[in-house]
Amino acid sequence: MKNILKEKNIVSIILKELSKYGNIPNDGFLCGGAVANTLMKLKWGGDYPVNDLDIFVETKNYRSTTTPNRTDRLSMSASYFHLNASYNHGNMYRIVSSDRDGMINIVKVFRENRGKSKNFFYILKGFDLNCTQVGIDLRSGELLYTKEFESFLNDKQLKVVAPYTPSHTAVRLFKKIDELGCYCDVDGQMKLLSQPFNNHSMIRYSRSYTGIFAMFFGIKYK
Repeated sequence: MKNILKEKNIVSIILKELSKYGNIPNDGFLCGGAVANTLMKLKWGGDYPVNDLDIFVETKNYRSTTTPNRTDRLSMSASYFHLNASYNHGNMYRIVSSDRDGMINIVKVFRENRGKSKNFFYILKGFDLNCTQVGIDLRSGELLYTKEFESFLNDKQLKVVAPYTPSHTAVRLFKKIDELGCYCDVDGQMKLLSQPFNNHSMIRYSRSYTGIFAMFFGIKYK
């Protein structure tokens, strides 16, 4: 399949393959590694693991959590105490809970703000690596993917696309290299992940410190 993403029955093929891991509901957004690795297997052959099936659903019930906002464009806002910097594509969201049943993982997300996106595309834009930015809207049966994922599917070149949790992403980067057997400019990607913003007016290593750009990423992680 040269252009597998455009295949007429590709969604049905993916769902049939993944249904053996659990009962997939008729609503929500099935996305991430399970869908991506199934496409990699169909495109390239070989063995690409399915660790779980992440299904994202929106909730209007806000609950304060320590999880970072997921987003992909840099935005800045000034408060009384300090400057806040984060990535913002117009639809920041936060994971508020995750409930697992076997291989099925139901992830509830709360939109911090609502932009132009009327579908689940904003969730993909909050994924940190290009190799996971693909998913299926289970209600409409639509396959959604970013141009970054399309490039990865064709050239197997792993890249960081949203470095809002640099230390966490660095760990995931090496796990994905090993899992997918893909190419990655490690030095270039680690250089990117080593340059987050930091708030010098706060105590860096106290328990209360969260920084203004996710977690502080020091040389020891690199």
